[in-house]
Amino acid sequence: MDKILNNVLSDLESLQLNKALKTLRTYLEEHPEMRNDGGIDDVERDYRLMLDYMGRGYADDNREHLYRGLLERTYRFMMNLYVSYKIRTSQLFAEASRSASAHDFGQDEVKRTLEGFVTDFALLSLETESVKKEKTTQLYKVHDAYLSALFCHLLVSRQWNISDREFYSELMLSPTIDVNDIQLIVSALTLSNLSFFDIHKFSALVHVYLTSTHERVRQRALVGWVLSMGREGELFPAYRQCVHDVCQDEKVSREIADMQKQMIFCKKAEEDKDRIQQDILPTLMNNNNLFVSRSGIITEKEEDGMEDILNPDADDRKMEEMEESFNQMVNMQKAGSDIYFGGFSQMKRFPFFYSVSNWFCPFYLEHSGIVSVVDRMRGSDFLKNVLEHGPFCDSDKYSFILAMASVIEKLPANLREMLGNADALGPVASEAERHDGTYIRRMYLQGLYRFFRLYTYRVDMKDPFGTPHYLFATSPAFEHTAVENHFADLCMFMRKQKDNKAFGLLVKRFDNQENPKSMLMGGIYYLDVAHDQDRAVGCLGRLLELEPDNERALSLLARAHFERGDFEEALENYRSLYGKHPENKHYALPYGVALSSTGHYEEAVTLFYKLSYENPTSVNVMRGLAWALMGGRKLQQAEAEYARLLAAGKNNTGDYLNAGYCQWLLGNTGKAIDMFRKFKELVGTESIAGKLIEDEFANDAEWLHTHGISRVDIQLMSDLLENPS
Repeated sequence: MDKILNNVLSDLESLQLNKALKTLRTYLEEHPEMRNDGGIDDVERDYRLMLDYMGRGYADDNREHLYRGLLERTYRFMMNLYVSYKIRTSQLFAEASRSASAHDFGQDEVKRTLEGFVTDFALLSLETESVKKEKTTQLYKVHDAYLSALFCHLLVSRQWNISDREFYSELMLSPTIDVNDIQLIVSALTLSNLSFFDIHKFSALVHVYLTSTHERVRQRALVGWVLSMGREGELFPAYRQCVHDVCQDEKVSREIADMQKQMIFCKKAEEDKDRIQQDILPTLMNNNNLFVSRSGIITEKEEDGMEDILNPDADDRKMEEMEESFNQMVNMQKAGSDIYFGGFSQMKRFPFFYSVSNWFCPFYLEHSGIVSVVDRMRGSDFLKNVLEHGPFCDSDKYSFILAMASVIEKLPANLREMLGNADALGPVASEAERHDGTYIRRMYLQGLYRFFRLYTYRVDMKDPFGTPHYLFATSPAFEHTAVENHFADLCMFMRKQKDNKAFGLLVKRFDNQENPKSMLMGGIYYLDVAHDQDRAVGCLGRLLELEPDNERALSLLARAHFERGDFEEALENYRSLYGKHPENKHYALPYGVALSSTGHYEEAVTLFYKLSYENPTSVNVMRGLAWALMGGRKLQQAEAEYARLLAAGKNNTGDYLNAGYCQWLLGNTGKAIDMFRKFKELVGTESIAGKLIEDEFANDAEWLHTHGISRVDIQLMSDLLENPS
């Protein structure tokens, strides 16, 4: 069915309605058991009527609009058919359908039930404490079960009509509905739209994002509509117009760009987990003073008095090591890393997480899934601490409560007391930060990431963190919107995160010959990542046409010319840069090499002597000076420089090759052979013996010829190195 879906989507995208209808009709004839509400019959009838009118020569100014309407109706029929297919073949959707079937989810009933919960909860304030507690528990038990079923109903719901969109839009903005319920509804629509895109659900999420006064609702809605953007939406003109209108707002575009960065940090959670487990936790564990018995009882280790005598500074060093490791995690979290994924990924096996809705449920202590363990922990500041200060996502808070309930009584008294301190949970967010949209969105995305990595039936849905879905910023729908203002920043972010694939996709998406930032990002990508110097030269050359005084562009262009072997062009670029900044060795050094490479040896020698005086231990300066001296036929001075370079002990294999050239030009054939053999020895077994040195001789043949080494000399030297006897 997935193949049928893709084929029909492709047909609809290319406006081939008749082909799409034939594909669907063939599938239904082969699978008569699949649900068919007759929608395809209506589309086929209207399509034949359109063909008949056109065939008779009737003019119809509304024909294109009607045709696109038929495309949309065909898409809606196909997606409803796909929902039926998934319910038949996927355990996740089958269980969701069964759960939803036990309740009435008519619009009036949904509104009455959700509003009734708020009213009933308010009335509990009139009860005595004992009655209030009992009724509260029962009220949440019934309500949580209903919400779980509603979540499942929305997850497998068919394509909405306008009435559905308006009803749920109003419901999610209603002040008479509990905000936790609204957040769960938003998440259900998000999961549904990820699997079965619906333009009306998409529009509802956008509307809620723009209109809601609750920041937690807004951020969930933002994540929902952005992650559900894809090729399906392109079939609906309203989709493009909706995104275009929303993203003209700079605040919206900035939130989208920030969300894209947060997605990258989520994707790196497992990489960060490995770093924490391998580099940070061992230090923290080795330096703590706790012992965990086989039965799970945690006690403090007794202090070793002899250790204080023999190693009096040990405690201070341990403390410094622990602080350093702890600060590493603090800095990772501040940068946006998900430092808790590794620990909490092991705490998602509780029955609580068998219910798909619980992965997205906002954290509250009255939830029927944790009420029994919460009762055992009443009176401890730990619960309040987790709820108010816990720097982790909602599903991790539930995990923490469920896990700690089984061990808290086994903890030493001082450790239990410590858990009542906000700092015990690690780096915590300030009150202001916890109400900030960026923080709220990061926590929600981390919860979403856990679901798509750890939930048993996650494979039944499209993973928004998988390739290529996670890079939503490249969506064509963002063209000509304020989101494009952030492309350069996103490119540099991807480069810093070493996500070269994302960097390249952004560069290609942001390819605009009239935009200086686009040309700069293209130049950097093609020069440093793709190693396509030709493309880099094109981008950077165009950038300099747009901004002739852009020094960074000139520097990058000089590098591109240099790496491409265009030394004359590189020389002119570096001459200009060095003339403006003679003190900058990053310009001076390649300028000197460019001088040598173009035969300006005297100028190169003068420059390198100056650099040598200023940087006497720089092997790169030694290397450049030695080559310039040798090229200028000052062989004795070159020999001395190569001797100094090799004695420095920081040389590379090429230094032995070039030192061999110097000895060869001096007529010291034996010493030259020794240098060449050392070069081959260092190269190792990368190629057949003698072959690589022959390649080097071939590459440098023109230079060698101009310095008196003939082709015959080169061949004889190659033979000597291959056959030392």
